[in-house]
Amino acid sequence: MKRSRVVLVAAVALVPLAVPRSVQAANGEFLYTTVADRTQSVRHRSLKEPENGRCHILNTAPSEYRVIREQNKTDVPATVFAGNNCTGQTGTIAVGATQNSCDGGTPCWESVRFLPPA
Repeated sequence: MKRSRVVLVAAVALVPLAVPRSVQAANGEFLYTTVADRTQSVRHRSLKEPENGRCHILNTAPSEYRVIREQNKTDVPATVFAGNNCTGQTGTIAVGATQNSCDGGTPCWESVRFLPPA
């Protein structure tokens, strides 16, 4: 009985180590605003506790909508991408920062990735 308890305690202690860092989530929210090109209707969206390492698509209809504003209220910097699958030109939105896009030479960001803290 004593040996099985030791094995169980050792196995439970290793569980947090078995979860890849990329599955962990950034704490907080990433807020973004889209506008329709034809109707100018505005939509406010958010990613709550976004998964680190995963590509999050912000704009599923880039031919109809543009992402015009991003606000990073998470605890890690956000890498934004001009391509819909975390490809193309990149930018960084610092923790707590707000940025306007599709304006004054800033690309229209289509996707975002959060990297786990080092």
